[in-house]
Amino acid sequence: MSPNSELANGNLATLTRRVERYLTGPGIHGMQLAMDYASGASAARSRLIEEQRHDALLDDSFNLPFPFVGDAIEVDDLGDEFRAPVQSSVPTLFCAGTLDGRTPIANAEAARNGFPNSHLVVVEGATHETPTLLLDPQTEFLQGEDPRVDRLVRPFAFSPFSAASSSSRSRQSKTT
Repeated sequence: MSPNSELANGNLATLTRRVERYLTGPGIHGMQLAMDYASGASAARSRLIEEQRHDALLDDSFNLPFPFVGDAIEVDDLGDEFRAPVQSSVPTLFCAGTLDGRTPIANAEAARNGFPNSHLVVVEGATHETPTLLLDPQTEFLQGEDPRVDRLVRPFAFSPFSAASSSSRSRQSKTT
C-alpha cells in the first residue's frame, strides 16, 4: 500500500503526529507566519505546488497553514520582485539538512548561484533545526576561515512520539 493510499483509506497516523507536534510544540509566532506568507510563491510555483500536492506523501500538510493564513493576519504577498534571486559578494555560509522538507538542499544550492563567496554545509539526517554539530563550521566561518567540511552526519537517535508527554511538556511550559 502506498503512503498516499494510506491517507486516502483513512490512516491519518502520520498526519496526526505532525499536527500534534505543530499544536503542542514551542508555538506559532506571528512574525514567522507573516514572513512565510509574505514571501509567497510565484504563480508558476503555486501551480506546481497544487499539481504535485496530490501525489505528495502528506498531501498539503507541509504547506499548512499556507496560503490560508494571509487573510487572517492581514499580510500581503510581497510579489515576484521580492523573490528575485539575490546577489552578494559578502561571505555567506549556507547550512541545509537532508531531511528538511520545508527548505530542501536544492534551495540553498540555487541561492548560492548569487553568492560567489559562499560555502554550503549539508547535514545528513538533519531537519529544519540547527544541529549542535554545526557549531564548529559556523564558528570557523565567523572567524574568517573556510569551514573544513562540506557534509556532516547527525547521529541517529530514536525518540518515539508520545502525545501524553508532549501535552504535559506543553502545559508545563505554559505555567512557568
